[in-house]
Amino acid sequence: MNSRTFTFKNVLALFVAVALIFTLVSPWRVNVPASSTYVTFEGFQISTVNKGYRSVYSVIDPDNTIVASGIIYGLGSRTTDDDMYINSPNGYVYSFESTPKGLLSTSVNSSIHSRSFVMTMQYAQTARYFNSTMRVRAFAKKNDGSVIYSDVISFSVYELADHLYQHSAMYSKEQHDYIYDNILHFTNPGYQPVDYCWNDIITPFPPTSEYELSTEETTNEPTTEEITTVEPTTAFDESSLSVPLSPKATTAPYKSQFTINTWDNPNAYTLTSTIWYGANATRYILYEKKGLAGTYKMLSTDTLTDDSPNKQDISVTIPAKKIAGTYYYKMVLKNNINGTIYTTVLDEVKYTVGGSSASPITIDEIDSDDIAIQHIIPQGTFTYNIDYTESPDYNFTVVSSNQSAVKASIVNGKQLRLQAIGGGRSGIKITETKSGVTRQFGVRVKEKNGSLSALPSYLALGQVSEDSTGDLTFWDGISNDDTNKRIDVRYIYINGGPLENGWQSWNPADPGKRVKTYITESLKRGIIPYFVYYNIPDSDENYALDLQHINSTTYMEAYYKDLLFFLETCDAYDNGDTVGIVLEPDFIGYMMQNSGKSPSQITATGVSGAYSSGILKRGVDPDFPNTLEGLVKSINYIISTKYPTSIFGWQFNTWSYSKNVPGAGLMHATETMGFDAGRSFIRNAAIETANYYINAGILSYGADFISIDKYGLDGAYETGAAQNPASSKWLWNSDLWSNYLYYTKALHETTNKPVTLWQLPVGHLNTSQTVSPYTNSLFPDLTNATQNYEDSAPTYFFGDTFIPGTTGRFNYFGANAYNDSKVTRLGNTITYGSHMQEAADAGVTVMLFGAGVGASTDCVGTPPGDSYWWITKAQQYYKQPIALK
Repeated sequence: MNSRTFTFKNVLALFVAVALIFTLVSPWRVNVPASSTYVTFEGFQISTVNKGYRSVYSVIDPDNTIVASGIIYGLGSRTTDDDMYINSPNGYVYSFESTPKGLLSTSVNSSIHSRSFVMTMQYAQTARYFNSTMRVRAFAKKNDGSVIYSDVISFSVYELADHLYQHSAMYSKEQHDYIYDNILHFTNPGYQPVDYCWNDIITPFPPTSEYELSTEETTNEPTTEEITTVEPTTAFDESSLSVPLSPKATTAPYKSQFTINTWDNPNAYTLTSTIWYGANATRYILYEKKGLAGTYKMLSTDTLTDDSPNKQDISVTIPAKKIAGTYYYKMVLKNNINGTIYTTVLDEVKYTVGGSSASPITIDEIDSDDIAIQHIIPQGTFTYNIDYTESPDYNFTVVSSNQSAVKASIVNGKQLRLQAIGGGRSGIKITETKSGVTRQFGVRVKEKNGSLSALPSYLALGQVSEDSTGDLTFWDGISNDDTNKRIDVRYIYINGGPLENGWQSWNPADPGKRVKTYITESLKRGIIPYFVYYNIPDSDENYALDLQHINSTTYMEAYYKDLLFFLETCDAYDNGDTVGIVLEPDFIGYMMQNSGKSPSQITATGVSGAYSSGILKRGVDPDFPNTLEGLVKSINYIISTKYPTSIFGWQFNTWSYSKNVPGAGLMHATETMGFDAGRSFIRNAAIETANYYINAGILSYGADFISIDKYGLDGAYETGAAQNPASSKWLWNSDLWSNYLYYTKALHETTNKPVTLWQLPVGHLNTSQTVSPYTNSLFPDLTNATQNYEDSAPTYFFGDTFIPGTTGRFNYFGANAYNDSKVTRLGNTITYGSHMQEAADAGVTVMLFGAGVGASTDCVGTPPGDSYWWITKAQQYYKQPIALK
């Protein structure tokens, strides 16, 4: 907002003169000598009849040198004060000359040399428009060709309406209620109504003002004003524009060639008309429309000098378009021969923006400066016009991936309606039914209190997913039934190390492309992007290699630079949304398992690379020691200071604790030590592990969560596990998963941090009795071959009924040392009920499933390897997700 404060100017005569339906808001007054010629902006009103805001200005002209005047409008954040002048190259600046329709019969300025004008700008009935900053400036043209300007005023319709409403400044209760219903509450559903103050509008009758008003001036129709719009259409009365007399032309303007030049300036293009000979024009009007079905809107107009029959050049420069589509232009030339206006319309030209990958479907007010990947709205209902550039004959359908946050529908075949009913995110997909062309973008809905939640308020689900065609096509298949592809989080790996073979080298021309595109493709599908930052190892990983790297200043200097580049890239492309980071899997686990030392005793001379790289400065930033603890804390510090909006945490390993652990692994302790003793052992191992990681500094500088994995492969990958799971390490039954959650809860309670389960296998137990919504028959079995192995994680967490087959499998998967009521056996079937609540009770807030290595089962793709079993179960979970405490 302009620093000047808005105040109300109670001018009774003006109220009456404009039909008793407006209130004038005066932002300021300029003190100028009475003998000066100047233009001053008087203030604003809101019209309940014409659905717009009125700008009132005065021209003070003691020498009678002003020949024309008007208003310049600038659209919000797309302009600056410096753009606000006639013929500005900024395509979002519009100037309009006033006509006799806009002249007030009574000046509102105290100068005896003043004339006052009013012009109404019709507004779009959308919350985005009402909240947008507008710029307004009055101008006056002198007879010597010079132009004088008022100061630029910045405001929003919402702020204007709020001031009017809170001060009961509308002339009637009907108008008072109008701005509440149609602007304030419409924009902000939480806006509280206030009573109308009747005392403030009682005035004597008849008027005792010094101004005498005629019957015509007190009519209830606003006949004394000009009406225009931010996007004036061809319905705009061209006759309201003055056309200067033509001193030389004797016929209508010559129909010249109309062309577009895009060569000279990559940031703009120029529309040109050159009359090489013949009658010149004295005014041009330029119109623009987007798409064949669009409506022409006046873009620019100005007067011209007639020098017929000599050459006349007309050119208008327009900033380069960011929104893909085809734009059409029409220019109208006018001249005035002895009071008769002649018009020549030049042939239409067009300009196409965007390549073949750009969607021709655009949405007014969502695609304001560019094709939006995400749109943020408060709770409420919003309607937007859809533009389709390819054909005037089109029709749309729409679907929302998360209807608990946003319901979407098409209104009148051409408009998008979003009903935001709950905080959260959703992907929106619009399809043009005849061509099959689609457009996708994410919607982020504010909570009732106006805040934006970083993560869902329920136990969230995520999946590993690349930006491959197969994976993105998979997520694009959203629907309104169990074939929907709703998901909360996608994650990928940022790995390979910081040197020549690392992730930046995968796209030499654009090193940050992996991060940029992943964030963009996630957000436009309403999905939170997570990254597993995994660069202490490079082409290999083991304890010795990790130790070597953290003691190499060269390696770690490159590491810190790589980390900063990653964070800055995320920050530049996250659209203000959440980005999650899981840090360095296995690294601290290797140190705990193999070093025999505490984190403060493990040397890491590479920490000095944080300073030699220039990322940290000695004496300014903390002085981190050359130890494992110093390393971890330096990484946390860099993330928290360079990218504070991220959420991040370090990954734990169940195998990092190795004292007297059973050969099959920690979770098998209840099988070898007895149930109670085994549980006690598991808990103590978790506490000791947590304390080691805490001593390593993982909780420093605002870390948000801890992360735990299970194993990088599905359980049946292990030789013989599918046939004899009781002898396997990783194909777990319900008891072992309950041990895992018991371990998880101990970590959670010791660190006091929420838990993200990461890299959970996606294969399910065979002979699932779940019916596929894709085939209306039971899901097929997994083959227990590469990328198609069984695992029990999704079966345990989502719940399922299955037929184990052999006696050994039946007895193993039917074991129930926990006396879990959700594990039942009936005949030859076993049922695992959903254990998502148990996960939440253990402190889990996010569950990230996904293949750990190439041989793992993958449930994302077109088609996915598990025949859509996992994603179907995920959609069924979302019908009643587990609320977090």
